[in-house]
Amino acid sequence: MDNDLSASTARLNIHGSTPQTATVPICPVTHSVKFPAIKLEPFAGNVETWYRFWEQFRSSIDEDASLLTINKHVFLRGYLEGEPKMLVDGIAVTGNAYGETKKILLSRYGDTNSIIQAHGIFSRAYLRQNLPRQTN
Repeated sequence: MDNDLSASTARLNIHGSTPQTATVPICPVTHSVKFPAIKLEPFAGNVETWYRFWEQFRSSIDEDASLLTINKHVFLRGYLEGEPKMLVDGIAVTGNAYGETKKILLSRYGDTNSIIQAHGIFSRAYLRQNLPRQTN
């Protein structure tokens, strides 16, 4: 079979024709990946858990350009419990009020000094309970 192919190729070249090549269209390959659903824990006012809550909410909902602002506001309010929920209860759930709701929550819980202070209080209490007592 190889001899037949070589002979055919030689005949083509003898007659002055060039071998023909076929063009194959290149189609982009797309893969769809199904990500697991993100489960956000509700935020109940603990400043030590604020940063984790806010980063997860911000990256999965707040920055999603496909969501309407009103829907983002509804989602945010749905994840609030206790003090944070009461803090924004008087604000209408509208697209226009979403920015105000975020501003109130960020000013109350997103203050870095409050987080550091809460962590310091927790650390001191932990150390008092777990360090060996000195006896004289």
